[in-house]
Amino acid sequence: PKLRQLAELRSLVLAGDRDGIVRFGDGIASDPALPVYHSRTYGTQRTGPEWSALPDGHPGRPGGKRSQKKKRAAVTAISDTTGQR
Repeated sequence: PKLRQLAELRSLVLAGDRDGIVRFGDGIASDPALPVYHSRTYGTQRTGPEWSALPDGHPGRPGGKRSQKKKRAAVTAISDTTGQR
């Protein structure tokens, strides 16, 4: 769907259809799949290495998989109480 959306947006831009561009943006913004896509790509469900450029506490910084994040959180909680990792 992403390539189709990009092709549709391109045709609207090339045609100079400002109202069509606004309708297109409204349609994408109201798509219920957008928050899931965002979370998987940039947020709490993002896989991959830590993004150290993001500030501490940012939901997308840790990377990894949710199970890895839960394990990290448990290890951190234990280390906070015992002083060991």
